[in-house]
Amino acid sequence: MKELLLTTDTSSSKIHIGEKQLQYLRTYIDPSKYDSVFCVVDSSVFNIYGPIIEEGLTSPSGSYDLNIVQFESKESNKTFVNLETLLDKVSDCSCSKSTLFVAIGGGIVCDMTGLLAGLWYRGCDVMYVPTTLLAMVDASVGGKCGVDFKGHKNQIGLIVQPNQVVIDPVMLGTLPAEVFRDGCAEIIKHACLADVDLFEQLKRKPLTTSEYPETFVTYQLNHEEVLIDVHACSYTYDELEELITQNIEIKASFVQADEFDRGVRAALNYGHTIGHAFEAATDMQVSHGEAVAQGIVFANEYGKSHVFTDPDFAEDTRKLLVAHGLLINENKFNVYRKRHRILKTSLVDDINSHLSHDKKKSGNEINFVFVRKPGEYYIEKIDLDFLKRKVRAKF
Repeated sequence: MKELLLTTDTSSSKIHIGEKQLQYLRTYIDPSKYDSVFCVVDSSVFNIYGPIIEEGLTSPSGSYDLNIVQFESKESNKTFVNLETLLDKVSDCSCSKSTLFVAIGGGIVCDMTGLLAGLWYRGCDVMYVPTTLLAMVDASVGGKCGVDFKGHKNQIGLIVQPNQVVIDPVMLGTLPAEVFRDGCAEIIKHACLADVDLFEQLKRKPLTTSEYPETFVTYQLNHEEVLIDVHACSYTYDELEELITQNIEIKASFVQADEFDRGVRAALNYGHTIGHAFEAATDMQVSHGEAVAQGIVFANEYGKSHVFTDPDFAEDTRKLLVAHGLLINENKFNVYRKRHRILKTSLVDDINSHLSHDKKKSGNEINFVFVRKPGEYYIEKIDLDFLKRKVRAKF
């Protein structure tokens, strides 16, 4: 078990990382502080772990009420309409200022639950139990939560620091391989920005493997053993625990220096400016990891042409993304181009339209992140029209 404390000027988050914590979630809930728990759980996660979640959150003494709501975790559900539906359920459960909100799922569930906690009675405590690699190393740390608006990602939101984050690496074993890879993109991003040793480690030993051998993990439920069928990646659970810890520490260093995203925290947008626009332009048919990978390659190629980026680093990064199955091949690109032609629109035009709504834009300039080599990044203000011409040449 590893424990971290992320402290900012406004709050602190206790982060617990260890195997099979799901069945002990109640040990992180102070019964003298909360009169109820409102849990939003990814419906696919509940299908696998439902009884374990229920037992893990239930107070043995009945000192607080427990309400569990399932949520279908897909980007198209991250809307005001669904937020209002959840708020209706919060109201129906008579939740109070002393309610603890709990998110169990990936980044979408953390976003929705964080907003619920931030809005209900102008702020309640929230605990995140991230179940995807992406959420473990990114979405659950730093407090950002939001919904999409008019087709643009995360346009409306808050910064709500979770009081606690509980991470159980064993849950990664039940992730589909493509969802696991999404988290690999964020880990590669962190390595590029801040950790040359991690970058070299990933080159030597990528996280993904071509085969996922079947195995089982045992949980205790009502004093009986429950077997969960999982798939292994190329790292052991101990290695994953260490890797997740490293990545949380990297992200935490940016958050602690700039909680409200007005300075150095913007570096975490490396690969995301183009990535988010590409993701939105394809109606989220491209995964977050694939989109960020395209954004990283774009930033590195742009950086090379303006002597920001070392060519050897750019090539090593491209190979890393390939090794983790994150780069889209030309055939897949052509599928998206063809779909846009059928709709009588251009993929490039749609990408550039989303860039115009990027939250990092100020006037006709946008903050853009370049990396010269691992651990050495630059945030440059560039002309948005110039960036759009670069996009047109690339896509």
